[in-house]
Amino acid sequence: MALPLTAAFRDTMSATHSDSGALKAALATALDSATCTIRTMALVTRSAGFAASKVQQARIFLADCSERLGVPEPKGPFKFELVGDVLMVPEHALIEDVWNVPSVWAALAAIFGAGRVARKAKIDSGLLRQSCVLMLYPALGRPDTTGPGSPGWVTVVENKLPFSFDITRVMFCSGNVTERMRAARHPVKDEVIVDLYCGIGYYTVPFLAHGHAAFVHACEWNEDSVLSLRENLRNAHGGDVSGRCTVYQGDNRLTVEQHPGLHDAADRVSLGLLPSSVEGWPLAVRCLKPTGGVLHIHENVDERQRTQWLGDTCREFERLFAAAGKPMTAQCFHLEKVKSYAPHIDHVVADVRMTPTP
Repeated sequence: MALPLTAAFRDTMSATHSDSGALKAALATALDSATCTIRTMALVTRSAGFAASKVQQARIFLADCSERLGVPEPKGPFKFELVGDVLMVPEHALIEDVWNVPSVWAALAAIFGAGRVARKAKIDSGLLRQSCVLMLYPALGRPDTTGPGSPGWVTVVENKLPFSFDITRVMFCSGNVTERMRAARHPVKDEVIVDLYCGIGYYTVPFLAHGHAAFVHACEWNEDSVLSLRENLRNAHGGDVSGRCTVYQGDNRLTVEQHPGLHDAADRVSLGLLPSSVEGWPLAVRCLKPTGGVLHIHENVDERQRTQWLGDTCREFERLFAAAGKPMTAQCFHLEKVKSYAPHIDHVVADVRMTPTP
């Protein structure tokens, strides 16, 4: 239950205008007491044969701090998330000034076993889809530097593959892990692949390291993602795979136009862009071999219109291939729901096989 502001806390807050030490002292006392509560609770639950979850510990810590300070208890639910060694705090949680102090973030980091704390944020709506995450602990906001060893640099290991990136500059969606795992299982051995929206190598690296693709042409126009991609190719599980990948930095529409070596070169094309990859469809047609191949088409689709979308998509690709002088039949052999994106809207991937018409 939320607690009303006590007179003592109001007086303390007022005092901070002339003496910030008063609030710091009050907060330090509350933190010490709350930390003791957490430690005691953890010991009791372990001795009883079960362990309180990290989120439960965090909630108890915050509730105890609130009670001792006389401030309203933060409202949940708290969807904390660990990305590498960074604890991600929900975008609209703990935004009041009383919580925005290093000691609070340090305590929460300790509960989750994290080394750093950052605040989640919506992805920038621009074409680069850049991250808007801000570092809270250490309190750097968006650091001026990037690259390995920089304050925002994070490494996440999935399926034995290290993905490194700057969390304050590059989008990383934990909810897509199942699709990244699935990419590693595609039968791509000895294939040539064009990844039109490769990002930090979400699918490019699994194609090479686990699928043993012969070669991947990786297209990406966000320079921060390209920096991460090159690092991830070098550090792939089983050894450096960068020798089997060409990275094209820039607008993929210009890339495909300016590099004839991409024309009619691919056994498989990945179209991993949301909310829609439709602008890349003509490029996929340009890249796929005249002998056919496989397309992985990502889209946010209304679940009530999924069948309609799938039929329309296959027909549109047949039209595009015919217009390019490569008449083919499109057949969806698998439709994967990756995650729910919004009410009734799902991120799906259609695996479509294109076969030359007789």
